Amino acid sequence: MRATSYRPDPGPPKYTVLDLAKVSFEDGLIVNDLLVSDSNNTKVRVQDVATSLEVTRYQPSHNVWMHFTKQEDADAAMSFLQRANVNGSLLSCTIKAPDKAGAWSVQIANITQEVTDKQLKALFPPNTVKPAKIVHGKALYEEVSSPVATITKRIEQETRRKIRCDETVPLKKNIKGRAVFTFEGSPNLGSLARKLEREQIPKFGQTKIFVTERVRVVVLLDRHSYKPGQLKAMAREKYDNDHVKIHIDDASMIDGLKPVRITIGPSPTEVVMEAKAVITVCANAPAMSRTLTEVAPKPAPSHRIRLTKTSNYRHVTTEGLAVAERAVGPGKVRLNEESNPPAIEVQGGVATLRKVQVALFPNNDKYAKQLEELACTICCTNDQEHVQLPSCDHVCCTDCFSGYCRNENGLRLPLTCFQLGCNTLIPVRLLRSALSEDAFQQLAKHAVKEYVAKHPGQHAQCPGPDCDMVFRVGAVVERHICPRCFTVSCTNCKAEMHDGETCAECKYREEGHMRALEEYLRQGNAKRCKRCDTIIQKNLGCNHMTCAGCKSHMCWLCMQIFGDADAVYNHLYEKHGGYGDGEAEEQADEIDRVHAELEGLRRRVDDPVDRAVARRVVEQRLHDLAVRVVEENEELGF
Repeated sequence: MRATSYRPDPGPPKYTVLDLAKVSFEDGLIVNDLLVSDSNNTKVRVQDVATSLEVTRYQPSHNVWMHFTKQEDADAAMSFLQRANVNGSLLSCTIKAPDKAGAWSVQIANITQEVTDKQLKALFPPNTVKPAKIVHGKALYEEVSSPVATITKRIEQETRRKIRCDETVPLKKNIKGRAVFTFEGSPNLGSLARKLEREQIPKFGQTKIFVTERVRVVVLLDRHSYKPGQLKAMAREKYDNDHVKIHIDDASMIDGLKPVRITIGPSPTEVVMEAKAVITVCANAPAMSRTLTEVAPKPAPSHRIRLTKTSNYRHVTTEGLAVAERAVGPGKVRLNEESNPPAIEVQGGVATLRKVQVALFPNNDKYAKQLEELACTICCTNDQEHVQLPSCDHVCCTDCFSGYCRNENGLRLPLTCFQLGCNTLIPVRLLRSALSEDAFQQLAKHAVKEYVAKHPGQHAQCPGPDCDMVFRVGAVVERHICPRCFTVSCTNCKAEMHDGETCAECKYREEGHMRALEEYLRQGNAKRCKRCDTIIQKNLGCNHMTCAGCKSHMCWLCMQIFGDADAVYNHLYEKHGGYGDGEAEEQADEIDRVHAELEGLRRRVDDPVDRAVARRVVEQRLHDLAVRVVEENEELGF
């Protein structure tokens, strides 16, 4: 009997699908080709995107006090006023203790100036005691003549674009006033919304404004994928749950040639993205997921042990097979008597094969020795499933192999053998079969990002936040609409679309910002982290800094990175002669002087009474010093 091993070779798929891109890999996970599919070939494609800003602000409000002569009347008023709704807002009420005149009060906070005493008294049910007196407080700020014009001017300062207000909510209806602004072209307003969010406007009494980007997306659905009942039911459900409008225009399908036009929004970007994803699922189109999708199942390694009908045949196929199943688990080993010659088929890696051989042929020391020698190159164990490279025969257990492929110190491509000094490329087929689905997807995404970075003249990554979609550079169409985050990009300069500017003008404007930043860094006002390039600025304290990006500990003077804070302080003391915080060092020196004085007094004074007096004097000085240090730190904001 002899053992041979083979692997079924269905042939790995030539391309792996990454959203709208198809990727061809070579051994070592090197990207050989990257094909960005034409959006016209998909069942669901984005035709147009329009963006706007929704700005909400608090209009001038004031507090109101309702006075009652009895506590029980105030408690009763409080019970139903805190559930009342005035102009679309729930009242916020609290009970106030009696004043000098003995009157109990119910305070109502943040009521608009337009609310009258008649409206407030109308909130009281019949046969209830109404307040003896209603007092209105001073408004939070004086209303400006044109709040929309104030917000418009502030936005134009940031964008240098002409904007218009398309929609407003009358201020008298709610404590919040809302306006929607549209711009020339279809700019990406996400970064502008994040910058203006919660900004305090002086003319609004330093109250904050709340800014949200709203997106309206037009989607074209292939007529063959149109399911009227399912899509219209989904549109009603999304409107009921998320208040997003979805308009389905299927009148263009009368001639049977044009696609269905679906308009989503305007709504916040996240809501529109979710609605489009649901439409994609309904249309049974390729999922617009953030992960790679396998186009073929990964084959499992298989081995065959050919048998000859000798005297050991019956033992091997009965008792030996049962022992092998107990050793490797059910379903991994079976007898195939229909093959010629009969064979024991093993599903698993080399370690599984060796365990089966030891169980079937216990008198053959060769297999036991091979199992002992089959140790992982990294952890030196042989009790797990193993991965063996076909070209160099180096072996590694699956756990160590997975850890090797997701190296926390940074993945370097191409992927080579885990054995030190061996530069054999790891086959893509082995990566697909040995790694989990998520692990292989992360590797492939990393490889694609590296390929795009090395080929800036061919492809670019979507400039939208947290988006890894890829598009062609210099395509026939000047505008690229990202099907995931709806960011509109310029295919010539790879930046966000710059309506009203040429690519050269946009580049000059962006470089102007970078020139100002580099000049600021050159003056020493800020520095870049050597590990992650995050900009760090020091305004007070010692020279031990912690990067906000990668959390590294570093020396501000030489920007050397250390493992922990103690190592930084040792470096500062040994190399730079101090920690760099003059006030803190002076405080420490003064504390040391007081302690030295206390020790000197203790040694010089012989009389116990005088020694106790001296100790109290020095302890009082230490206490006064500690109080002063705390006060100084509080002034600095610690």
